[in-house]
Amino acid sequence: MVNASRLIQDLGFVLYGAPLVVIAVWTALAIRKAGCAVAQPIRWQRRLGAFLGLSLGACIYGALAHRYLSTGGLTWHWSPAAEQEITIVLLVFIAMWISNIKLEIWSLEPLRKLDPRPEEGAPPDPAAYQSAARSLLRHQLVHAALLCAIAGLEISRRF
Repeated sequence: MVNASRLIQDLGFVLYGAPLVVIAVWTALAIRKAGCAVAQPIRWQRRLGAFLGLSLGACIYGALAHRYLSTGGLTWHWSPAAEQEITIVLLVFIAMWISNIKLEIWSLEPLRKLDPRPEEGAPPDPAAYQSAARSLLRHQLVHAALLCAIAGLEISRRF
């Protein structure tokens, strides 16, 4: 059961993090290349919303189950060194989780309202769309950096 919970945690994290890092890079390239024509990566991120939420949930519940099964409880300690590493990963993960909430509510929502339907072509207010897309990109890059930090910390901790 301990290994199964770790597998669920890791699989959930990969299925959540990998698409978001790819979409962040895709959005950066789209803004750099085409300026305002960034609707495609943003639409993909919105389409994947439920999948990303389920993946993040699997990661969280897998981590909680793994912690409970491996230690017999959900306590966190600042010593010994292995516990400190786990706590640091957890704190960065909590920052990423808060970032995810901000990404969904304050960064993607303005673009939902400004995004035209594909048959309509250009957004009704290209300047507002461009500004919101750049704001989203900044947040996507911060979020991707947090995801990469978590992955790096976990890999260095385990190996």
